[in-house]
Amino acid sequence: MKMLFETQDPVLISYVRNVLEQEDIRSFVFDENISMMEGSIGAFQKRVMVIDDDYDEALKTYTLIIDRYNQ
Repeated sequence: MKMLFETQDPVLISYVRNVLEQEDIRSFVFDENISMMEGSIGAFQKRVMVIDDDYDEALKTYTLIIDRYNQ
């Protein structure tokens, strides 16, 4: 598995995962439980991971999403 991105933004995580799912790319959220346990101090980021074989396509999709998300 490879890390696609890390963030504490639950909206971004949900949106990216939804778009990836529509493109038949499975994604997984790592460190979700630990980031909830530590509260709001921001010490732990949630990581969105994809399977190695899907990484290049997922990265292209993520880049397009981020470009639109930041506008």
